[in-house]
Amino acid sequence: MKLKRLRTFLILFILCFGSGVTPIKAQEGKPLGDNSGSCITTVELKQVRGYSLAPLIYPGETVKLVYGYYNCHPVERGDIIAYKYTGRDAPIIKLVKAVGRDRWNLKENKDQNSWRIMVDDKPLKNSRGEFYQISRSNIRMLELYIKSYPVLPENTYLIMGNQVSGSLDATRFGLIDKRDILGKIEFKGHNNDLATSTAFTDAAAKGYVDAAGSTPTNWTCTIRSGAGSASCSAGEVMIKWSCYVSNGTTSGDVQMSGQGITCNSAGYTAYVNCCK
Repeated sequence: MKLKRLRTFLILFILCFGSGVTPIKAQEGKPLGDNSGSCITTVELKQVRGYSLAPLIYPGETVKLVYGYYNCHPVERGDIIAYKYTGRDAPIIKLVKAVGRDRWNLKENKDQNSWRIMVDDKPLKNSRGEFYQISRSNIRMLELYIKSYPVLPENTYLIMGNQVSGSLDATRFGLIDKRDILGKIEFKGHNNDLATSTAFTDAAAKGYVDAAGSTPTNWTCTIRSGAGSASCSAGEVMIKWSCYVSNGTTSGDVQMSGQGITCNSAGYTAYVNCCK
């Protein structure tokens, strides 16, 4: 059975609650890459809906969708892509976790009563370095595709959200075809208001963060989290932060404390981005 037909048949059973995007403003398209005009793209600003990529990207954040990017660029692991999902007007955005010719399977984690997704014998992790832990009820779609495609065919991809239990991603619709990828998502990262804090001032002075709150790529940064509070280690500088609860709500009601934060609202998980 071909991948396209298999996905179309199974899509009838899918529940929808992923990260979608809505248009804000179109920008003039321009050539990207080294193909000198052969790769014309259109860039649109989109506002994220849903929390499946949090804390990497939160609901309400603005990202760039580069339409046509993959017409002349390969889809790579770690890319954030916009996917045309059947039955939804707005595309959904997900992380590419496996590409063509990758071997994949599931490995039971009996201690957690869950299954890990293995790609080339290594367990998949989200942006926080946490293993995906998929429940028995959510592995059925994956099992079906693994049985048919133990090695991903060319131009076929495994895409996931950032939630370890799964979201509206491969756990719901299996593998995807390149023809359904609309483009690449680009974003600058969080731009939380630390402008009045000593942490932000120190980070800017040391070059960890620019005036827009973006982190230069030549610094090593780690996201640390904790129930209600989180802090950076000695020698690190906190440059970004957030308080997040599982229903997708974020809160700016925090108390700054040195190189850490405490969420003032009950039930929130604190995240800090620590660089050195």
